[in-house]
Amino acid sequence: MWDTDRYAIIAFLLLSVDEIIGADGLEKLGRFMGIAETKTGGDADNRLAGLRAARDEIVRQGNAFLENIDGDDVRYDCVTEELDNVIDGNENLGIAGRWWWLMPGHAPGETAAFGKLEGSADRLFHYLRLVFFDEDYRGGNKKRFLKYLAKKWGIRKSILPTLEDCARSLDGINRRRFEIGDSDMPHREAVAVLAGLDAREESIRQKLGELRVMGDGFKR
Repeated sequence: MWDTDRYAIIAFLLLSVDEIIGADGLEKLGRFMGIAETKTGGDADNRLAGLRAARDEIVRQGNAFLENIDGDDVRYDCVTEELDNVIDGNENLGIAGRWWWLMPGHAPGETAAFGKLEGSADRLFHYLRLVFFDEDYRGGNKKRFLKYLAKKWGIRKSILPTLEDCARSLDGINRRRFEIGDSDMPHREAVAVLAGLDAREESIRQKLGELRVMGDGFKR
């Protein structure tokens, strides 16, 4: 669980790189972590309760970390320094350090010994989808953060624009499908247009597959 919680901490840092996240950010973080609001009973309910508890603790500890940052002009540097701590497994006084002492079987003062958190184009794409359509993404700190994350994980520099193009294209395809479903377009014409959209989507997914991106949704 600890590594998956560290991936969720990175998502929190990305969402809050400019300001403490609000209701929309909490919902996005929940989706990233695989939280569904509908209950299905039994073990599924227990798992969802555990995920929600982890999300709430990450947000609580994360907000406490962010509130200790002195001034907006140093916020990005502090957030990316915490990103380094999370990925490298450094003992620290930030979010990861606070979270460590809450883990069962560990006590304050014990040395935190984490392995390096592995990254991939697949994980980078899921972080991109988390913030790509936010109004403050283009040219802002969220994009800057993703570039830094790619560098941290040794992912080649050219991959982020490619992932952006794929995300934009998939979104356009989904929007067009919705427009067709909500229109009075003749059935035969609609079938032909949808077939063309399916072919475009398959081409994009093949490109993502070549980059070892396995999906386009949110996953933990």
